[in-house]
Amino acid sequence: MTIYQDDDSPNEILLKFAKLDFNYVQKIHQQELIDVTRWWKALNFKNKLPFARDRLVEDFFWAVSDYFEPQYHFSRIFLTKAIAMITVVDDIYDRYGSMDDLHLFTDAAERWDYNCLDNLPAYMRHCYKALLDFYAEIEDKNVKVGISYPVQYAKEEMKKMIKGYYEEAKWYYNDYIPTTEEYMKVSFVTGGPLITTTASLAGMGNLVSKEDFDWVIRDSLMIQAGVKFGRLMNDMAGHGRPGKSRLNAASGLRWTEKLWLKAAAFGASMECYMNENGASKEEVFAEFEKQLEKSWKDMNQECLQPTAVPMAILMRILNFARLMDLTYGHGDDAYGNPKSETKGYIQYLFVEPVPV
Repeated sequence: MTIYQDDDSPNEILLKFAKLDFNYVQKIHQQELIDVTRWWKALNFKNKLPFARDRLVEDFFWAVSDYFEPQYHFSRIFLTKAIAMITVVDDIYDRYGSMDDLHLFTDAAERWDYNCLDNLPAYMRHCYKALLDFYAEIEDKNVKVGISYPVQYAKEEMKKMIKGYYEEAKWYYNDYIPTTEEYMKVSFVTGGPLITTTASLAGMGNLVSKEDFDWVIRDSLMIQAGVKFGRLMNDMAGHGRPGKSRLNAASGLRWTEKLWLKAAAFGASMECYMNENGASKEEVFAEFEKQLEKSWKDMNQECLQPTAVPMAILMRILNFARLMDLTYGHGDDAYGNPKSETKGYIQYLFVEPVPV
């Protein structure tokens, strides 16, 4: 709109309608953000899990990036909550839990049963119960419209992601630098696009068939390209971050410094590639740029007609890749850093209406 209004002869009626439409959709998003904020505050993770990141508004921004249209109201709510829960689980594995505790949580996730609560440390119980409650809520809503399969796929991907987090934690604790192939195999699950795609589709209810979900988990070229793109963008953006102390607040034990400081400095996939190939950071960047370009081409190819699945499904993956480019494409982690330019995007999208 800001570009079009400076055109030599803009259609003023069209421009006014566009601005009114933007402001109308913004009001819908504001109400959704209020709803998910109430849910988040009720969980009280700020006090129960103070080590966990509070990025709910950024999570909602991610959901809107996936689908902004008014008809996807429920989908955005679901995806925002899913991303928030993924972030908390990630922080338990990445920032806080001892290996003994992580083993218990991984086993509980596989069993997916409220009876597991008694076997978990107090801080994990809060997260585990919230996780099961959330998916139970979504399952109830899907059953009301006559389907049950979407949330089952979403649950299975969450279980896979938790297993992947556990594998990565074992690498850190054992001071083990995996090969690039080992790392990419695990990060295919933990990298984000697969679980967020499944979650976004689960939120769309009966608009997505069981066959569509089967296509997603079959490791299609579109999924492979989207996952690789997100993983490489994330790791490349992390190359300049200072190393973090892996201090376990519960036990006082310091996590393995050797691998973590390198991974934080260069991005885990970059560190694996450098270690395996004896390459410099500059050489790894050049190689990864080629892989990013190929991933874009693969995603574009999969969007050409005829498509394997409806375009509405492919757009979820494509939009996530666009989000990764926006979040990590400027050499910084705009999700991990709340003072980044993401704050400006949020201001424009959810706070300031367009002057009409």
